[in-house]
Amino acid sequence: MMNYVVFAVEAALISNIALSYFLGLSPFPEIGKDKKQTCIGALAMVIVMTLSSLICGVIYRYILVPANAVQAKTVVFVVVILAASGLLALLLRKRAGELESGKAFPVLAVNTAVLGTVLVIVQNDYGVLNGTFYGFMAAVGYLIVIAMLSSIDDELKYSDVPKSFRGVPILLVAAGLMAIAFHGIEVLGG
Repeated sequence: MMNYVVFAVEAALISNIALSYFLGLSPFPEIGKDKKQTCIGALAMVIVMTLSSLICGVIYRYILVPANAVQAKTVVFVVVILAASGLLALLLRKRAGELESGKAFPVLAVNTAVLGTVLVIVQNDYGVLNGTFYGFMAAVGYLIVIAMLSSIDDELKYSDVPKSFRGVPILLVAAGLMAIAFHGIEVLGG
């Protein structure tokens, strides 16, 4: 049980996909504009990243490796991610009318965080179950970062930030400071 707790903290915080690998930063400019759309996109990321981790893990381990076709993994993973995000967009478009014609989902489909997570899973040779868990926790970590940056952006609206740092630049500075803080968790853990 303790191994999964450490694994979860590692995936969500210490090796955060947005802060450690700098992947999935495309929503940063949109964080302060529409909070609801940002939250829907981040929650959709959890679903797509978990689903893609599972499907890509199965395809890689049980189809590509036995067929000696691991060179095609990136293309296969991109197709799976596009299919997963497209399926989610179709399902949610029927359920939630407030999605503004699925504006968040094209960004989700090409988001590098999903592909990066799947490639980290393959590179570290996680099994299907561990890889899916890693994908879920990486998505939760991504959600935490987006939520924290959204809150920071709200607070910065009332701060005296120099004109050249307003908007995305100060959010990137905040993300850098968060990355240092999250890395400090690893140092505390020994």
